[in-house]
Amino acid sequence: MTGFFYGFRCGEGMVISIRKIFPGWRSVAFAILVVAFLLQPSSLLAQTSPIPDRLPADTVFCVHWHGKKSFPSDSAKNHVLQLYADPDLAPLWQGLTNTVFGHKGDHRIPANMVISALSSLLDNPAVAGFVEYPDARVTASPQSVLSLGGFFLVYDETGKTDLINLLTAASESSPGTPPVSNYSFSGVSVEVREGNGKGRNVYSAHAEGYYLVSNQKRTIEDLITRFQGAGKPAASLGQSPNYHAIVKYLGSDTSLDIYGRVPDFVQWIPPGEKYKPIARFVEALHLEKVHAVGEGVSFSGEATRVRGAILGDTSPHGLFDTVGASGPVFLTQPAVAMAPAIRITRVDFRAAYHLLRAGIMAALTPEQASNVTTVESMAQSYLGMSIADALGLFTGEIASGAYYSEDGTQQAVIAATIEDQADVLRVLEAAAGKLIVAEDSSGDTTYLDLLFPYKDPAAGTQRRMFYYLAVTPKMALAAPRKAMLRAAVERLKSQAGAAPSGSIFADSEYIQLRSLLPANLSGLTGSEIDQIPWDKIAARLEDQLGQSRKQSNSHAPDLAWLKQVDFGVMSRHLHRSVGGWWKDSTGIYFDSYLQ
Repeated sequence: MTGFFYGFRCGEGMVISIRKIFPGWRSVAFAILVVAFLLQPSSLLAQTSPIPDRLPADTVFCVHWHGKKSFPSDSAKNHVLQLYADPDLAPLWQGLTNTVFGHKGDHRIPANMVISALSSLLDNPAVAGFVEYPDARVTASPQSVLSLGGFFLVYDETGKTDLINLLTAASESSPGTPPVSNYSFSGVSVEVREGNGKGRNVYSAHAEGYYLVSNQKRTIEDLITRFQGAGKPAASLGQSPNYHAIVKYLGSDTSLDIYGRVPDFVQWIPPGEKYKPIARFVEALHLEKVHAVGEGVSFSGEATRVRGAILGDTSPHGLFDTVGASGPVFLTQPAVAMAPAIRITRVDFRAAYHLLRAGIMAALTPEQASNVTTVESMAQSYLGMSIADALGLFTGEIASGAYYSEDGTQQAVIAATIEDQADVLRVLEAAAGKLIVAEDSSGDTTYLDLLFPYKDPAAGTQRRMFYYLAVTPKMALAAPRKAMLRAAVERLKSQAGAAPSGSIFADSEYIQLRSLLPANLSGLTGSEIDQIPWDKIAARLEDQLGQSRKQSNSHAPDLAWLKQVDFGVMSRHLHRSVGGWWKDSTGIYFDSYLQ
């Protein structure tokens, strides 16, 4: 089945061609849909699965689908799965399939065969990932990066061998199929589909009920050894403490998992003076403090749950410094309360600036570093304070509320907490300069009108666009319309600390889902999914792509089929989504629900 998986190659940046690897776009699109709504993925490798206990210990990243048989007994009530199975969404799956597989000259597998094949293949578990070779080093040759490790796919082919062989035969009967050869390793026949360079071949084999695929000979042979026989390998991913820490948090009810760790990127940088600045920059970021990353998706019950973690050393001078402290109250909440989709987060701007500056300065020569210091001095003179102090005026909490106009255009109100109104105004006036065309005050709030020149992409003419800022004693706000801005300011004044009537924060479904998250958070997201005009958004997307095709003769896909989709089906099944993240001494954790 090497031909069927022939997207699994390392040309063009090791990109996997989805439309050749996955024979059914309906299920692929479903996975994309889940991620889009939840802003996160799912549970990597159930504790009872034999696959992680056989994967290489040097696995850097992997995605594990546990199979449809892993769905919990109460998944029939799950709203996302009900949406996926709703017949009214069939035009969407058909349209996506035709878009991906309908290109002329690439009819390797019929679209109807593609959909039914993937639906069947998804019954069983599968893991795809990347394994690092500890002894590999990048040389001066750009191609040497392909020798740092190998991509792999492991599929439990129990009951699916005939289907795999059928798909392989269909793929290999197409014109232009690359040359195929075979060799034997440890009593297993390995099929080799030739590419046009090292790391571009595709190797596949059947071993002990598993279908194995890789772009590296070294990896496929290691997988064959690992998946042969009843005994477990002496070392595996399943024995990794970081892996176990992630799995422990994700739980045992997930159907899709992602696991990753940060490799030693310095070893991936070519030797020589030319690349030393890159190595010094990477070292200054202290990426080694991030030990493991993971996410998991569970379809148990009515709500789809997505949870994950970034674990590591949270001591000072690392990426964890940039995440703000967790707390029970978000001051910006009233400003965005009436939007159907909100996002609030806390960021330490000073820490982010110092970390980035440390990386840049480490990468520069003494003369270049002196130039940066000169620029900082000029900025201090211009702003009236250092860049770090200017960033410190914004105390870290930022909120955005997305609104939708009648034509599907998204407009956002943005709010950020501040600590000194006069200093913030001075910095904004210095930074915006001549863009400010008007300034007025109302009570303790100052409003700035900005005018930006831009080129209309449709007409090709120069135009101007207004944008509006407001600075209150405790907050700075921005919006594309002044009425939106003033309404946000009024909510801050009249309902600070309360949930405005009719807002997402006063909604009973939101309150119930929010109660499932910890009280203290560093970030919060929420959406009234049934209030988002999905049909208008789809129509606008189709119109934009259509204009792009006309203006530049681009290969943008034709999405006219979106007009046939009744997007009301979305609101019938999905109503609310709520998510949050928090930070403690062991890392950053996040959790979200969609129902």
